[in-house]
Amino acid sequence: MRQTEILVTIKNAAMNVLRGASIAIMTLLVPPFLTRALSVDQYGAWSLVMQLTAYIAYLDFGLQTAVGRFVAHGTETGSYQERDAIVSTAFVVLGAGAVFGMLAILVVAGLVPILFRQMPSSLVGSVRSALLIVGASVALGLPASAVSAVFIGLQRNEVPALIVVAAKLLTATLLIVAVHYTTSLAILGAIVSGTSAVSYAGLCVFYRRLASQIRIRPVLATWESAKELYGYCRSLTVWTLGMILVTGLDLVVVGWYDFRSVAYYAVAASLVAFIIGTQNAICGALISPVAVQHARGDEKQLGLMLIHSTRFGVLLLMGSAIPICFGARPILTAWVGASYAEQAQVLLILLIIANVIRLSTTPYCVVLIGTGQQRGVVLTPILEGVVNLGVSLRHTGGFARLPVWTLAL
Repeated sequence: MRQTEILVTIKNAAMNVLRGASIAIMTLLVPPFLTRALSVDQYGAWSLVMQLTAYIAYLDFGLQTAVGRFVAHGTETGSYQERDAIVSTAFVVLGAGAVFGMLAILVVAGLVPILFRQMPSSLVGSVRSALLIVGASVALGLPASAVSAVFIGLQRNEVPALIVVAAKLLTATLLIVAVHYTTSLAILGAIVSGTSAVSYAGLCVFYRRLASQIRIRPVLATWESAKELYGYCRSLTVWTLGMILVTGLDLVVVGWYDFRSVAYYAVAASLVAFIIGTQNAICGALISPVAVQHARGDEKQLGLMLIHSTRFGVLLLMGSAIPICFGARPILTAWVGASYAEQAQVLLILLIIANVIRLSTTPYCVVLIGTGQQRGVVLTPILEGVVNLGVSLRHTGGFARLPVWTLAL
């Protein structure tokens, strides 16, 4: 890899880390204020709102990754017409996904009392309102993600990264201020939704100024591009389904089984999400340069990128996980209070150990995606997801006397 390309990759990784750091602000800075202002049931309900609306983002089906890869590859090879058709088709599909996502969240909002029977009836109305408000912003983010992917494909990661940073800082600030005056989940949801909408508008403004040479027009969408995207994203969709089963349903399962424990599980999962986000942010910067090297046919350089990124990724994981594991209780006590620390410390340790093992293979997955070879890997994520969900449901159905922390196993 040329020196300039190495510098660009480092820059993009740094921007991804900065973007992840802004998300960490939401993950780490906001909960201490929410856990002290809201009751345990209210914080558990808020966590469920954020988890359930996050499912809409899974309707991306890997299209954002695909757009970034095809933009990088098409720009490198000069296939501009095909590139623009791919981006436009993805935009249309993501728009349809946004509509479907909102319809799904409407159904979920109606089923709240059935899904979470132990939830206090006084919270049901506010949870429904928050679901609809936050869900609308997440749905709007689906077509916006195609625009963000254009900058990633052009290796201009700083654009979406800085927009996300500004939006997350604003969201965190407004939530911290608001929670001193209200405990309404609907108002808190409106803050999250409003700042997200502003960030999408900012993304479109920068697209018109910096990347308008890549045309995003619904009329450019083609069936051929749809087939190409389907072929590329088919296995990514399987991966997404596997990840939903592994990390996306745990909080919902806890809420169905023992609503009172949702808040404690959410606290532990938040710290784990910080580690996951950091790892994915750094490794995600490799997709575009991997696509470029693949277009050049430089297999030796691809191998070196995989080896070096895996070594660095494992060191990063161990460096972040070990201090948290050995200092789980004092860290949680200082962060969210002694009562939460007592309930969440075992959960935190188990979740971190499991995710360090799983995330050590992230660079390999990134190289597969960048080279378009993820199509051949479909069995592993499905098996992992099915086993994870099966054990969780088996626990709730057949081991009801076991503590909720065993779900982390």
